[in-house]
Amino acid sequence: MKIEACVTSLEEALAADQYGFDRIELCSALPVGGVSPSLALIEECSSRISAEVHVLIRPREGNFTYSPDELTLIQRDIEVAAAAGVTGVVFGVLDNSNRFDHSTNKMILEVARSFGLEATYHRAMDSCENPTEGLTQLIRLGFTRVLTSGKAASVVEGMDTIESFCNLASGKIQIMAGGGVNEKNALQLKDAGVDALHFSIRKCQAMHDQMGATYEIDHKKIQAILSAIGK
Repeated sequence: MKIEACVTSLEEALAADQYGFDRIELCSALPVGGVSPSLALIEECSSRISAEVHVLIRPREGNFTYSPDELTLIQRDIEVAAAAGVTGVVFGVLDNSNRFDHSTNKMILEVARSFGLEATYHRAMDSCENPTEGLTQLIRLGFTRVLTSGKAASVVEGMDTIESFCNLASGKIQIMAGGGVNEKNALQLKDAGVDALHFSIRKCQAMHDQMGATYEIDHKKIQAILSAIGK
């Protein structure tokens, strides 16, 4: 089973690499679910760590239905990320009814493929009104993997759905569990058949009024999860 760190800084990326993570998902603004990171951060991570770098492609917070201008930004962000040397991109689009948008996801996937990138469908799956159909379409389109909490607030609450996704996937797409992963549920997720675990590796160090928080590496969490799954 692979492990992927959700990281928002170079410090976190370097720490993930030192702990032997297989991948990082690079993003910014994690408290709102993450948006696309800066080019400088992408370039630094790509050049300085040995783990695979996968970049979140999300032009804004909020829903997963995008305007034509936003879709243009998504395509440009993929192009820029590819030029920086990343391994893959992470994205997801729903239609106005929160159903899987086949044509738009196919178009973006083709852009990613044109640069030789892997494609992960992110937790838009957990807002999808037709997740089983959506997963089937992800398989048909050829996505590399899907990140999901099982359409629940956490992987614990979504465990049954995650297991059903693993059964449906049957090795045709990687199922990566994310959302509240910790040392108490990591082994259960492994036993459920997920291909990878996805979790943040930071903790809040201090709050700075309305300017947000300062974070530090959560070594205890990392070590506990790795130990739980025998890494």
